[in-house]
Amino acid sequence: VILSSGAVNSPQILMRSGIGDPEEIKKHGIQVNHELKGVGKNLQDHFAVVSQFACTQPVTLHRSAGFFSTMLAGAKYLITGTGDAANPPCVGGAFIKSQPEKEIPDIQIHYVSIAMQDVHGREGVPLEHGFSNLVYLCRPQSRGHITLKSSDPNDAPLMYPNYFSVEQDLIDTRNGLREARRVFMQPIFDEYRGKEITPGTHVQSDQEIEEFIRSAGETIYHPVGTCKMGNDENSVVNNELKVHGLQNLRIIDASIMPNITSGNTNAPTIMI
Repeated sequence: VILSSGAVNSPQILMRSGIGDPEEIKKHGIQVNHELKGVGKNLQDHFAVVSQFACTQPVTLHRSAGFFSTMLAGAKYLITGTGDAANPPCVGGAFIKSQPEKEIPDIQIHYVSIAMQDVHGREGVPLEHGFSNLVYLCRPQSRGHITLKSSDPNDAPLMYPNYFSVEQDLIDTRNGLREARRVFMQPIFDEYRGKEITPGTHVQSDQEIEEFIRSAGETIYHPVGTCKMGNDENSVVNNELKVHGLQNLRIIDASIMPNITSGNTNAPTIMI
């Protein structure tokens, strides 16, 4: 049997099947079939914050963000293969150091040719042309966990990501955001850069930036690690992705990563 439901659902399915930490399973009236205390533990994720500026020229994806303009952009792409719909939103990126003394880059930046009102675009079309840098710490030290809300298969699990439970993660993210803002202050942006939208020019001190990160940052959809590969007491699968102590059951998704990858998780998950 191959279980491949991702870092959120794979541990949930195991726990509902009686596989996991007995204390977490019994409280929901589920029979314990196999003890594996690491199921749902070791949750890791990338937590993104955004540096945004208004754009003084009408050259961003804002021009194709309305309903009708989006339809036109889609039609142009289908007919000619060109236009805004032919380009990904993230057209540039970088790996940088949050501080010069870091041995290797620890921050990833995604450049986006639009300024959304939130990271995910849930609040609708932006009000003006703009551009953004999404910033996150590549290798966070903080660890969370996933557990069951109930025994009902239709209930979503309870998630405790514990972002910034290790203070160094917040410090590194803060420094990474400073660097992302500095990128936008380079001369190449002079003819396009308008006012700073986020965090805003009033946000300058360490404390102000940290408060902004805590209030405005969000997941960038990279949860991993909740059925980790290894040999310690919190491991769930071995190096062949077979569940410890069970026969004929493998887990094949991002939940098996012992540590989060230093960048996007999509390609590594496909490899797995």
